[in-house]
Amino acid sequence: MKNIFLIILLCSVAACAEKFDISRHWTMSNLKSEADGQIIPNPNIQTEKVAARDNDFSEVFKLPELEVLISKYKSAQLRYDATKASQGFKLTGSGDFGARNEANSEGVATTSLTGQKSLNLQSENTLTLSILEGQKDLLKLDIRSAIDKILGQVMSYELSQMHLDRMRLIYEKYKSMYQQNRPALDAAISAGVINSSENFKFRKTFANYDRKIHEADAAHALFELNVKKYIDAVRGKYTDISNLSADDIAGRATSEKDLLEISKLTKQASIFKSELALLEGQKKPQGSFVSRLTSPAAVDENWSAFVGINIILPIYDGGEKDLLIEEKLEQSKGVEASINAVQQRNSDSQKQLTRYLLDAKKTLAMLADEQKLSNEVVDDLKTRLGYGGASISDLVSEMMVLAELEFQVLDKQRELRSQVLEYASNYGIVCSLTGSCDSISGSIENIGK
Repeated sequence: MKNIFLIILLCSVAACAEKFDISRHWTMSNLKSEADGQIIPNPNIQTEKVAARDNDFSEVFKLPELEVLISKYKSAQLRYDATKASQGFKLTGSGDFGARNEANSEGVATTSLTGQKSLNLQSENTLTLSILEGQKDLLKLDIRSAIDKILGQVMSYELSQMHLDRMRLIYEKYKSMYQQNRPALDAAISAGVINSSENFKFRKTFANYDRKIHEADAAHALFELNVKKYIDAVRGKYTDISNLSADDIAGRATSEKDLLEISKLTKQASIFKSELALLEGQKKPQGSFVSRLTSPAAVDENWSAFVGINIILPIYDGGEKDLLIEEKLEQSKGVEASINAVQQRNSDSQKQLTRYLLDAKKTLAMLADEQKLSNEVVDDLKTRLGYGGASISDLVSEMMVLAELEFQVLDKQRELRSQVLEYASNYGIVCSLTGSCDSISGSIENIGK
């Protein structure tokens, strides 16, 4: 009787082993291509595609932090326009009303009409406008920086969502395999072929996976609360990198030379240069064209007119201008040093990122080798299980090894993308990952038009 039961048990185990054959066709193939860290989009995960509108950033510009910056930019534009208008031809009127200090005093009333325009001898008008233009450009870069940070946060959220979805896929796949093999496992325990503790070991493993997914889900939900307003405002085409491998996005990020921080420092250096030239010009003669028409103070006098040039020559200011010039020189040196520091830091960051990617790809290759070996073990166990030379517990245990390897692959792939995204965020070039930097700059240029 016992022999008959064992024969039935072995037939059941062999059938389950055939069902388990699906494990060989999963492994890393659903999650990566070769060992380059390339993530293949899961067909069950739908990426939302939103049709482009005339102004793709209209919703982003409505965010409070962007509205503040846009308001500052518009104010700077008005200040620029006002300054430019003040440098044109100006016409003013004035009048004098009183009495002459003579024996026969009489009431006096004179009026004057004066026209004046700066001669811009030292290019002071041009330099002033250049400074204001530079300040406007800095505000544009601040707006772009704010948008870039928003894109980075949304990309991180989408990466988190993709990671969570794939964790669930792996969990459900191996949970299903375990349930398929559960009857054979229970039968083996009932027959005393394997210890009942084996079943508890597997249940504990899945309990651990349950906890991992719960923690990932909780972290993702908290992340969503922090970025929900951005998710609703940003168009999908500016944040979707699901079809790009880590190498692809790393290549896009490291090839981008227009680093936002350097652009800001370069613009600041240009402003200091104009301010320095303006201060030096203020030490030299300045003039303006003047025309004046004045009415007579008495009926027996004639109208007077003047057309000419008014020249102002600074003589002594206590050294104020020289000290201000020294200040601008020091500020310029500081900006140049900052530019060099950022360039050096960026160079080091690129080297570190490149090294990290190489090491990570080697790790993925090692994981692929481990999976290959594990699959060979599974094949061997299935063969021996058919004639009673192996235990169903060993087969399920190897299945858990494959599950753990897939989770490790998934974690490493997320780390790869996260490292590239962190690099891009640090240098304000997240937009380069989707090739949207020009679109952002173009939208910013149209503000107020």
